[in-house]
Amino acid sequence: MMDEWAKDRTHLVDKGIVHEGYLSFVILCRGTFVTVPDAGLEQVSFEVPVTCFDCLNLPWLGEPDDLDVTFEHAGYRCNVVRGPNGSLNGYVLVPATHPASALETDQIPVDVHGGLTWAGPFEGDTPDVLRLGFDCAHASDWTPAMPSTRQHGTYRDVVYVTAECKKLAEQLRKMEDAHGS
Repeated sequence: MMDEWAKDRTHLVDKGIVHEGYLSFVILCRGTFVTVPDAGLEQVSFEVPVTCFDCLNLPWLGEPDDLDVTFEHAGYRCNVVRGPNGSLNGYVLVPATHPASALETDQIPVDVHGGLTWAGPFEGDTPDVLRLGFDCAHASDWTPAMPSTRQHGTYRDVVYVTAECKKLAEQLRKMEDAHGS
């Protein structure tokens, strides 16, 4: 049974999940609905036009699902991409000879959102680069594919992740310059 809040706002969604009297749902982008199966959830469907995404206050709706932003900063190629859970990830590509290549990921002395969570290649990367990155799917983050994170997390948008990439690139540049690589 749909609660009164959902009935009053049925113009906003065409699928949802009712749990403990509240309508909860995940919209990754522009009408792509993903429901997360869980015990005790009742999936409901109702036919309505989806026209008012701003009312939902889901900040990633203005970003493409296949977000992939590449730019140069501090002499390095930087990359912001959407991860499989809908959150954004940031990466900086440094030369394979960079001092960071000799360290374990958690030993690289940088300050970036959530800490470094990736040090290695992606498919298609050339062997002469090392990709260092971070994700925005930590306990303090609002992750699109995880509705429960909305109540205590903050969505890290492309502006935020781009700034963190730049900050990471600057720290990696200082590290490389200090080692004379």
